Amino acid sequence: MTTSERSTSTAFHPTTERMRSLMDASDLAIADKMTALRNRYIPFERDEIIHRLMKNAVGSLSSSSENKSNKKRIIAIGGESGSGKTACADFHISRQKALQPYRDEDGVLINPVLVFDAPSPCTPRLLAIEALLAMRITVADRISANMAWQKFRKMLRKHKIKFVLIDEMQNAIEYASENEIGLIADALKQIVQQRDWPIHMMLAGVPPLGALLSHKQLINRNNVVYFDPIDPLNASTQVQAVIDKVIIVQAGLTKDDALSKEDFPLRLAHARMNDLGSIIGTVRDAVEVALYAGRTTVLAKDFEEVYALSGCKGEENIFAASNWRIIDPLAATMREGDYDWVEDHIKPTGSIPRRGQAKKEASK
Repeated sequence: MTTSERSTSTAFHPTTERMRSLMDASDLAIADKMTALRNRYIPFERDEIIHRLMKNAVGSLSSSSENKSNKKRIIAIGGESGSGKTACADFHISRQKALQPYRDEDGVLINPVLVFDAPSPCTPRLLAIEALLAMRITVADRISANMAWQKFRKMLRKHKIKFVLIDEMQNAIEYASENEIGLIADALKQIVQQRDWPIHMMLAGVPPLGALLSHKQLINRNNVVYFDPIDPLNASTQVQAVIDKVIIVQAGLTKDDALSKEDFPLRLAHARMNDLGSIIGTVRDAVEVALYAGRTTVLAKDFEEVYALSGCKGEENIFAASNWRIIDPLAATMREGDYDWVEDHIKPTGSIPRRGQAKKEASK
C-alpha cells in the first residue's frame, strides 16, 4: 500500500462501518475529529530540506529513462523514536503530484510509491520477502535471499514503482552480522542503480541506521537528514508554538492560561525528551481528554492526565511535580521489579536512576 492510499482513503471496511453504527454520535464525532487532527502535519525548518530533496528525486526520475543523472538516490531520515520521521515521510511523498496513484494506458491503477516497514527480527532474506509481500506478491516458502532480491528488482519495473520508502530500517541491521549488513547494503545499492529502471528510495529509522548509511556501498549514495531533539535552551518558544498550532489553529479550541506560563512548554519538552513528534502527540492527546470531558478549553490538568497514563506515580508526574526537572521521564513506567530484572538480564550502558532519583546531569 502506498502512502497516498493510506492518507486519502475514506471508505470504511464493513466491520468498521458496523462499529461506527453502534457508537454514540458524540463519541463518533470526537473520534473523527481526532483522526483528522492526527492526520494534520506541522512543518518545521527541517522540512524545507526534505522538500528540496524530494523535488530533486522526482526531477531526477523524470529527466531520463536511464539511471545516469544522479548517483545519490537515497534520502535517509534518522532520529530517535518520537521525532516525527514517519509523519514527515508520509507528508512529503503526498506533496509530490508525480508520485500519486494514476491509471495507466490500459486503465490499470498504478501506485508509483511502495511503502513498507523493515520486519523485526530481520535478515537480508526477510527484508526482501517483506518488500514482495508489500506488493501483494506470493512468495515461495523456500525462496533464497538472492532469488527474493532478484524478484523484487524485477517486480519494481513490472508494477511501475519509482519510489520506495522503507520505515523502521534499523530493524534490518540491529542484530545483523557484518556480512549480513554488507548484503543488505549491496542489495539496496543494486536497486537504486538499476540502469533500465531508475528508482529513488527513502529510508527512515532510529540508530543504528547511521551504521548502514556509512557502509562503503551506500555512503556516496545517500543524503541524510537527522531529526535531532530540540535544544532545551530554545524549547520554550518552539514548544509554545506547537501548543498554539494544535489547540487553537487545528483543533479550534482555546487553552487555559496555565498553558502559557513560562515553565509549561519546558515541562512538556522534558516529559517527551525534547522529541517534536512526541510533543505534538501529547498535545493532541490532551485535546482528546478535553473533548471527551465536554470542554472547549484545554487545561493543564489534561496534560497531567495524559502523562499519568505513562505509568508514573503521582508525585513523579512532570506536569504536577514542583521538582519536575530532576524526574527522569525514562523511568516513568518502571517499578522496582522492573529495575531488578534489568539489573539481572541487561548489562547497562550507564547508570539507571531509580524511581525518584535524579540523573547526575540533572542534579548538577
